[in-house]
Amino acid sequence: MTNYRRRPHRLGGLLAVAALLALLLAACGGDGGDSATATSTSSAGAATPTAAAAEPTATSTQQTDEATPTMAAPEPTATNPTAPQPTATTATPAEPTATTGGGDDATPTTAPGGEDDPFEDLQTLDPEQLPNFSLTSTVRIENTDETGEDAVLTIEIVQSSVDHYHMVINSGADADTMDLIEVWQVGDRVFMREAGTITELPPGTPSFFSPELFLQQITNINEEVPVDRIGEENVAGRETTHYRASPEDFLAATAQDSEYLQGASNAQGKADVWIDNELFIMIRARIDITWTNSDGSTGLIFQEYDIYDIGSTPEVQAPQ
Repeated sequence: MTNYRRRPHRLGGLLAVAALLALLLAACGGDGGDSATATSTSSAGAATPTAAAAEPTATSTQQTDEATPTMAAPEPTATNPTAPQPTATTATPAEPTATTGGGDDATPTTAPGGEDDPFEDLQTLDPEQLPNFSLTSTVRIENTDETGEDAVLTIEIVQSSVDHYHMVINSGADADTMDLIEVWQVGDRVFMREAGTITELPPGTPSFFSPELFLQQITNINEEVPVDRIGEENVAGRETTHYRASPEDFLAATAQDSEYLQGASNAQGKADVWIDNELFIMIRARIDITWTNSDGSTGLIFQEYDIYDIGSTPEVQAPQ
């Protein structure tokens, strides 16, 4: 097992998660009020989330020519598990299988960025550069600041091409207060489900909730926590390299961004990521860290993140 301490990196990205949650709550009206109104400009820059906006606006991203998937996409055969309308298959990602090592005592092999910097070549997932993929992500945070508020965010993305995608977004403090937004883009047509009703938006209306917008807010790797290289493993049919951070290092780095967490202790759990050896993107993350805050409360950062069906995601259809 190779230990990278000379050039540390951090797993996760609590601030990015918080910003993404703020974006969702603002866009959803926060308190269950009117939904957001999207406006369009011709900007290629990333949208900046804000937490205090009753009627947020969004900047649409100009799409480039569609890239060609590396694998042929089969015809859809299943329905979307979150809605009665048939859309696209959302499969359960398979557990990783070790190919050369993969356990705690795995033999080191070649890292994507070399021995000194294992993440030197790491890329952020760009849905235009990787037009065919599926993604699921669940993030839960508890007692990470003085408010004691909890937050949950789940995202499902099924994208068969740049202009054919289906997103399901849930956000809230718990299952009883979750806000659901569901979006489809099928060519020039955009649909949105809110409060159980599917509406086709007027022609030319940009989709505020696009894969690109959300993926721009997520930082795969940050630069504070040292990581150990566990080994190479097969994840969802992809050859990957598995890295791990200790819970103590993860908490120490997270506390640097929060005065409230400075006195936290007793970190326990795991923080693991898997990097695709060919695409150099994060394919999987499993983070489940708990700790004791200085006021005695228990803090939590939890994330499950998977990318799968690369090049084989079925074509997304319009909702019926």
